[in-house]
This record gives sequence, structure tokens and C-alpha cells, in this order.
Amino acid sequence: MSKLLPVLALWAGVVSCHLDKLLNSGNPPPSQAPPARVAFASSLSSARAGEPISPPVQVTVQDSTGRVTLRDTLVTLSLGANPGSDKLRGDTVAHSVNGVATFANLRLDKAASGYTLTAAAPELHPDTSGAFSVMPAPPTELAFTVQPTATMQDSAIKPPVQVTAYDSLGNKATNFAGSIRLGIGTDGSVSKNAGIAGAVASAVAGVATFPDVRINQVGVGYTLTAAFGTAAPVDTSVAFDITPGPPPPPPPPTHLGFAQQPQTTQAGATITPPVQVAALDAAEHVVQGFTGAITLALGANPGGGTLAGGAPVNAVNGDGDDQYVGRKPRSGWLLVRRGRRHAAADWGQSDHHGQRPPRREPHCRPFGDREQLHGQQRDVPARHRPCGRQRDRVVLRDLPDASAHDGRPDRHDEHVGCKPRS
Repeated sequence: MSKLLPVLALWAGVVSCHLDKLLNSGNPPPSQAPPARVAFASSLSSARAGEPISPPVQVTVQDSTGRVTLRDTLVTLSLGANPGSDKLRGDTVAHSVNGVATFANLRLDKAASGYTLTAAAPELHPDTSGAFSVMPAPPTELAFTVQPTATMQDSAIKPPVQVTAYDSLGNKATNFAGSIRLGIGTDGSVSKNAGIAGAVASAVAGVATFPDVRINQVGVGYTLTAAFGTAAPVDTSVAFDITPGPPPPPPPPTHLGFAQQPQTTQAGATITPPVQVAALDAAEHVVQGFTGAITLALGANPGGGTLAGGAPVNAVNGDGDDQYVGRKPRSGWLLVRRGRRHAAADWGQSDHHGQRPPRREPHCRPFGDREQLHGQQRDVPARHRPCGRQRDRVVLRDLPDASAHDGRPDRHDEHVGCKPRS
């Protein structure tokens, strides 16, 4: 009896300790009743693809009143909702210990939102967890999801190139917002020194878009590479070509020139053929795209004559075609073309009874084989002396360019001929 008393005292102390824990823990005491169902101990937090779900999933074995039972039970987990079409990996079967089954190494590899788990045990009512998400792992791969296509030199590639980041398990790295850089892989230019512009972009939900990437040299068989920031490239695009760009725009017109000079005409009659004036650039080329209005007017007008017969004419392919009537003829008429710059050609004094002389019969005076231009003299090539004489003269006034006075802006050395002197 003396030996039994200490044992009873020890037992009473242990029971008292357990009762104290049960009373002070706030949880119902374990149940000795038969188990009736299984239930997830807590909600699941978001997991990362390829990594164990943390904290570990726990399932309790409960009696019909919801109290945890101490009976050992085999619990199995499986996927319920499976938006990523994945497989639950790790140990999916565990025995409960003191009514709790713990699953320490469960994982999923496919990133998606809305996964659920189902817990089951033989002859017990199952339970389904709340929905949780699996996030992508850190990105390690890049792929061209919109490939570059043939484009003109120095033009943005359309549609815009896109590069997508993926983790090592093939999940799109939707949580990646870092920088992605493009480079030239295969240089298709002849000189092998092509440059690229617009080649850096930040990813949005794992996708980097390059709306203005362009290459500055023509070539065949270019490829692009993609890299994380300044790291080594991790993907290469398909081959594409860079074609020549559009021709540069034509230079703007700087002045006007007679393409068809006015001919000697009876007073009051229409000048025929129609006078034509061309808009010229600085190199004396006709500006084909010019469509502005060109106006003709009298310059020197000692007789007070008028020029009638038409309003300003819009140029077509750089040329203006006008018909005018000259009235009140007097000698020394000067026909002026007006535009951005002004020029005039002196057709000499009239000796045709108040009419202007024929086009190729201006009066000639000895002046040697030179012409006067802006107070200066210039040689007149012999082949351009229609008079067949060695001493011809042409006088030009107010011409911005000597080559415009004969109405043939592309033939700089052809001049108005002279009537042989009597």
C-alpha cells in the first residue's frame, strides 16, 4: 500500500496537468468518439510553383460534433479544382497523429489561380479546402512571342516585337516587371556594323513590347537576341530582312523659270504657244510635286500696256501654263514671273511697228563672245550662237540664276539667239 500511494499521486498530477491545459487552451478536449469526418485545419496560402506549400497542409480527424478525435486515421489528399491541369506532387497520404495529419512536401508546378485540395479518409466524410493560387517561380527563360518581320531601313518593325519571360517550369512570369534588352544576333548588312535602336523595354505582367525597334542598314537574314537586362542573351528570333527605305522627299522649290518663253504677238492677241513657267529647286530641277499658284505680270512697261487674259494658275507637276493678251504695244516690254523669287528677261527694243520681235531675233550689238549677267560677262559657247556670228550679245536682268533665262532649266548653257546685224 505504501508503494501504491506515490504512483497514484503521480497519476493525479499528470491528469491535473492535462486538465489544466485543456481548460486554459480554449480548444475542446480530444474526443474518444469514433471519427466521422476530416477537415482542413486552416486555409491555404499562396504557393510558388515547384516549391513545397508552406506552411504545411494539415487535416484534422473529427467526430460527429466537430471535436478532434485521437484515433489514428489514414488521410489522403488530392486536387479538387485544377485550373492549371497539374498533378499534385509529394506525399499525398499521411496518418493522423493525435487527430492531425500533416503533409510537409506537397507542391504544384503549374502557376494558376483557383486551385483547391480535397481531403478524404476511409468511411469518413471528405472536406475541400478554400481556393489558393500558385505563383510562377523566378523567371529564367525568354521567348519571342511576336517575331520580327521584314521592315524598311530605319523604320519601326511592325507589328511590334514582343518577348515573354518564363520560369524554369515553363510558367509565364506574370509577376516579372524587369528590363528586357534586344540585340542584333546575325548582322545581315554588307558592312556587318548595323545598329539597333528602341531595343530596351520593361516587362508588364512578364511581357516586354518594343514599339519602336529599328535597324539602320539594309540586309538579309538578320536575327535578334533577347536578354534580361545586361545579362547574356537567352533566346534568338527567326530571320528577317531589312529593305531599303523610301526615297527622300524632293527638295522644295526655290525659284521660278520660264519653260516656254513668250513669243512675239500682235497687240490684243493671245500669246501662243502658251507661256509656261516651272517651279525649280536650288539645283535647277523642276519640282514635280509643286502645285502652288503662279502669276505673270508686266515688268518694264514704258507704254503703260496691260496684260490680260487669265488669273493665277496652279502648277501641275511643277509647271504653270498660262495664256495672256498683251495690249498697248510699245518697245521695251519686260515680262515678269512672280513666285518665291522674281526674274525677268529683256527681249530688246521693238522695231516691228510697236510689236515685240520674234523669239530668236533680239537685237544684237558687238560684245565679243561673252554675255552680260548682273553686270558681269560670261563666255557664250560657239554652238549656242544661232546667229552664226562671232560677236553676239544677250542681256539678262534680275535673274537669281543665269540658267533660268531661256526657259529650259535643265540646259544651263543654251541662250536666246540673236538676229544677224544688217
